[in-house]
Amino acid sequence: MTPFRVPAGTEGTLYIPGVSTASIVQLADEMYVSHHLRPVDDHTLAVRAGGLTYVPLPPGAGPNLPGLITVQMPATVRKGQAFKVVVRQVTNAAAKYTPPPPPIGAGTGNGHTVPATEKSVVRWRRILGSFQISIPVRTRDVILEPEERLLSVLRWIQEAIPLTDRWFPVFSRYVDITADRVRALGGDPDLILPSPSGDWRHQRQAEHCLSGKVAEVVFDCFGDFEGFVLDCCGRRHTFRTSERGIGELALRACKDRLLLSVCYEGSKRERLERITVRC
Repeated sequence: MTPFRVPAGTEGTLYIPGVSTASIVQLADEMYVSHHLRPVDDHTLAVRAGGLTYVPLPPGAGPNLPGLITVQMPATVRKGQAFKVVVRQVTNAAAKYTPPPPPIGAGTGNGHTVPATEKSVVRWRRILGSFQISIPVRTRDVILEPEERLLSVLRWIQEAIPLTDRWFPVFSRYVDITADRVRALGGDPDLILPSPSGDWRHQRQAEHCLSGKVAEVVFDCFGDFEGFVLDCCGRRHTFRTSERGIGELALRACKDRLLLSVCYEGSKRERLERITVRC
């Protein structure tokens, strides 16, 4: 059995291509009064957050099963927070109870008998292995580039894994999830090519620059900097970023009416290349 602990407010998924989801849920129904396991497809389970959850593996599944754990964080998380997922593999163990020797000096034949309970089999659970996943919450400005490099390396590794390898389905899903994460962060995973060093190469998009004065500085409901609005002779352009240094610059430029030139890559204004202060 594998305890699967997730932070409150999240949902985790467990993908095990070598085991049927229906067999795991059926076994959990037989063993536990209630559980948080929900089938997603034939080989994927969804685990709702809340305390400790046991995922029973059917007999004959084998000691080494490839699998993939995915954790979907809630929208309420904030930059600077950190969460941990702890996974332990637990198995049943049993042994016959061995009574302790008689006290020193006690004679033999004194009628001492071993109670019936001491002759019984002792059963317990022991941990075979354990690992922990740490999830620091950061902004997309910080994690997008490392995720793109990771996707490039993963695609290079994927090309070397045989289709018949038992890890191929798990690794392929990991690559797809990483690509979805890059897309959600504002990147384009279709442009990222395989590379052993993560130095993926694609045609660089043209750089665009806009000059004007800061008309608005935007903060979210928690007071965190979200971006700014640049007024270019009556036409307003919104730039979204959470970098603290840019936030301080935007506030000062708004206060002192400084002229800024903001350069960005392609059509994505989240990918700021540089900001120049015109004196």
